[in-house]
Amino acid sequence: PMAALPGYPVQVKIGIVSFAAASAMGQVNSVTYGPQRKQLNVSAFSSTITAERYIMGLNSGRVTIKTDYDADDAVQDVLRAAQLSGVDVYVVLHFNPSGSVGQKGYQVLCKCTDLSVDANVDGKVEQSFNLVFSNAATGTDGTPAVDT
Repeated sequence: PMAALPGYPVQVKIGIVSFAAASAMGQVNSVTYGPQRKQLNVSAFSSTITAERYIMGLNSGRVTIKTDYDADDAVQDVLRAAQLSGVDVYVVLHFNPSGSVGQKGYQVLCKCTDLSVDANVDGKVEQSFNLVFSNAATGTDGTPAVDT
C-alpha cells in the first residue's frame, strides 16, 4: 500500500515558456489534479451480451487552483491573461516539494478555461482557476504520470 503524504505544503508553478521557467504562485489555498482516461463504448446489442464493453481512449484531465485574490501576484496575472487569450500555460504541481526525483508531483500543459472571483462576507476575496489538459501529464521529472 502507498503511504499517505504528511501535510506537505503544495507548490504550484505556472509558466508561459516552459516547465523549467515556471514561477511559483502565491496565496494558494487548494489544488485539485484530476487526470482522466476517456472510454469508447463498443458494446454490441444482442441477446447474448449482458454488459457494456469499452476500449480505452485519449488522456484528458483538469486542474483546479483556488487562491486568495492577489492583484500584485504576477503568476496569478499570467493565469488571468491566459484565460482571456486562450494560450497554453505550463503547470507544475508539487504535492511533495521536498521529495526525490519522480516523487514530487506532476506537470502538464493546460488551457485556463474559466476563472471566478468570489467576495465572502468576511471581506476575503478568493478566486478559482479551472484548467483543462492540452497534453498528457507527466511526472515532474518528465516520466509518465503514474504514481510519481
